[in-house]
Amino acid sequence: MKRQSHEKLALERFRERAESRSHEIFHSQRSKNRIPISGNVYYQFGDLRVEFPTLTIIVEVESSGGGTTNLVKYWESHLSNRLVKPIKLIHLFRQTSANDYEAHMIVWRFLSERMHRELPAPFEAQLFKYDLRTPSTLAPAIELFDHWLVGAGDPRVAV
Repeated sequence: MKRQSHEKLALERFRERAESRSHEIFHSQRSKNRIPISGNVYYQFGDLRVEFPTLTIIVEVESSGGGTTNLVKYWESHLSNRLVKPIKLIHLFRQTSANDYEAHMIVWRFLSERMHRELPAPFEAQLFKYDLRTPSTLAPAIELFDHWLVGAGDPRVAV
């Protein structure tokens, strides 16, 4: 029996949205989706990223722990001047029970608020819980992603 990638299934909905608007998508561990640190040391930029001239939109998907590292790397990268553009981040945590990753999400919310206040470039991060057994749990995150995609391409839309 083939193992199912929950991250890949969740990301497919976001990829479809960006591609339907003809945006170039950067994803996975590919070389164009890295934040270089030094030599062959880098951060993965996100599970899915869409670049605009004045904004970066990122989707991170967790189906296991690690959410705070996938948040804080943007803080370190901005303070080290590896990144300079504003970031809008959608961070998804897969839940199969009511309290999955709850401790991670408490720390995530704390760090996200500090980053929003302290980073030199605007930073907005939204955390969502999802369960692929109930596909509608992705709907709020996808709606926000759509709003950001439309707004980033149209200066008349506030994002």
